[in-house]
Amino acid sequence: MPSSHSALVTSLAVSIGLFQYHDNNLLDYPFVVSLVLALVVIHDSMGIRYESSKHARELNQIKFRLNLIENIEAEEKKLKEALGHKPVEVLIGVILGAIFGIIGFLIFRIF
Repeated sequence: MPSSHSALVTSLAVSIGLFQYHDNNLLDYPFVVSLVLALVVIHDSMGIRYESSKHARELNQIKFRLNLIENIEAEEKKLKEALGHKPVEVLIGVILGAIFGIIGFLIFRIF
C-alpha cells in the first residue's frame, strides 16, 4: 500500500539532512539535491502517474464498449491501470521513509 518510491527518496533526504545537520552544514549540496529529487519523485508518483492510471482505466472501458458494439472478439491487451498512488499511500510512504532515515542515522552514529 505505501509508496516505496516516496519512502526511499524521503529516507535518503532525511538521512543526508541529519548527517549534514550533525556536521553543521545542513544546506550543503547533497541535502538540497536529495530534497529536490524527493519532491520530484513524490509529485510524480502522486500526481502524474496517478492521473495516467485514471486515463488508462477510461481508455480500457472505451475499448471494451467499442468491442461490444462492433462484436469484435479479438483479445486485445489492456492498458496498465495501476500506475500511481493515492495521496494517503504517498503520505504513509513519506512517514515510513522519514522513520527509516532517522533509524539509519541513529544506527550509524552509534557505530
